[in-house]
Amino acid sequence: MSKALILEEVGSSGIREIGRLDGGETVIGREPDKGLAIDHGAISREHGSFLRVRNHWFYKDLGSTNGSWINGNSLPQGIWQLVRPNDYIQLADLAVRLRSEEGGGISATLTGMPATNGRSLVIFSDGRFIDEFPIPEFGRALVVGGSQGDLDIRGDVYENPSLVVERRGDSVCAYNVAKEYELKVNGGSVEETSALKDRDIIELCEFTILFNDPPSVVSGAGAAAMGTSPQGTLTNLKDWGEEQAGPDLVGGVPTPTQQPVSTHFGRTFESQDETDLAETISMDPSQMSAAYGSTPGRYGQYPYEDPSQQYGRSSLEDKVIILLGVVLFLVLALLVVWYVLV
Repeated sequence: MSKALILEEVGSSGIREIGRLDGGETVIGREPDKGLAIDHGAISREHGSFLRVRNHWFYKDLGSTNGSWINGNSLPQGIWQLVRPNDYIQLADLAVRLRSEEGGGISATLTGMPATNGRSLVIFSDGRFIDEFPIPEFGRALVVGGSQGDLDIRGDVYENPSLVVERRGDSVCAYNVAKEYELKVNGGSVEETSALKDRDIIELCEFTILFNDPPSVVSGAGAAAMGTSPQGTLTNLKDWGEEQAGPDLVGGVPTPTQQPVSTHFGRTFESQDETDLAETISMDPSQMSAAYGSTPGRYGQYPYEDPSQQYGRSSLEDKVIILLGVVLFLVLALLVVWYVLV
């Protein structure tokens, strides 16, 4: 089990611990009813919340006035985000570094999965954690909706699934077959197959699904993203002026920064190159049996071809069925005529 998650304020005067979280859900803010109080004028009364689930830690913004960022990426309100030691969370103009009590790196026990893989899908429904699905070495990881889904959508009456997440070679991809419900990845609507990246967020109906793909070697990724060394020494500070302030923001506090694209509060990184899906590979059952000595289970029951052709009868089968029906009808009609005449 991982130890406590330590929150450290990082500023021009140095680093100081402002709290530690042992588990469960903890609200942080200027004056939370219950939780961790941070004496800082720019932070909302109840700014955000931390949650520990198994060996994962999550953070969500609770509708704060001046916003939250993780490693420079602006966060939507009310959606859980996966966080790890060495991440930087910016609360309005306050930079907070996360640190594990057992060390700065991410171990296999912290990710909650074996060190040889570690990939998983963490599932929330209406904001509540419900399950975690490991990513297999091949084939399907998760099917949502439809008659054979791992998770049922409330009120769903459709045969085909609305979300399939599967591993293709080294990539993990998500796509929808049934188009009745809107599928979003990181807030954007998705119509085609999408390659997932670490901490991507899938939204479908009442479900929020977080893709956990922890790095195999940790060298302070969050710190590097914020212009710091793995030890958290700030190397690039930005003055937070009144012209950048929201209604309750007190300016003049320096914060770490990254090269910005366009800013409102904090920074957002330029978009990273998308994984080229054309380079991914699939594995049919015979290859799987030869390589791994096993046959596909529930998650391998659907072929890898075009998702739109994976479910339902083909047009040729429909024609054969219709033709047989017509022939049987004609035979029955002839028998009736013969019986009447005789």
